[in-house]
Amino acid sequence: MYYTTIRKILNNNPCDPIKVIRLAGSIDYNLPIAFKHIYDRTDLQDAIWCICTLDYDAEIQQFALRCARSVEHLDETDTAKKCNDTLEKYLKGEATREDLNKATRAATTRAAIAVTWATWAASVALNAAAGAAWAAAWATQATTASATVAIRTARDVAAISKDTKLLKQIEQDFLTTFCME
Repeated sequence: MYYTTIRKILNNNPCDPIKVIRLAGSIDYNLPIAFKHIYDRTDLQDAIWCICTLDYDAEIQQFALRCARSVEHLDETDTAKKCNDTLEKYLKGEATREDLNKATRAATTRAAIAVTWATWAASVALNAAAGAAWAAAWATQATTASATVAIRTARDVAAISKDTKLLKQIEQDFLTTFCME
């Protein structure tokens, strides 16, 4: 189970500090607070945002990869899948940092092109494809902040595509990864 503190949450400039203070109730801001407590009293989106308060670890990047994988099928060019494949190989020691950087650049370029077309065509499907590529690109970066962006992007893509099964899958994976003992 993962823990953070109200102080760490507030130090990371949340959008709604009043909500965080309500979450804290009367507890000391420096005491550990379980992610399960955060999830139970807010929602998945806020609980995911709190990942940025954690020290980086491989499990967070693995979760980011799983989230990026869950939406990669929305990118019909397979760029997101290739980026995710490269990240998986990198995490196993089977790809170099240069391989990962190349895959990240390709996914970022794909996302930018998809966003341009989505703006022009106002297409939700293209927005989802862009999001899938962005999620893949962000998942490659070894920081909790970028992992949080990848996870939130995947969650948003699932919401945009109105895929309730996918949203439930991301939520269940979050609970298993961050809230179970």
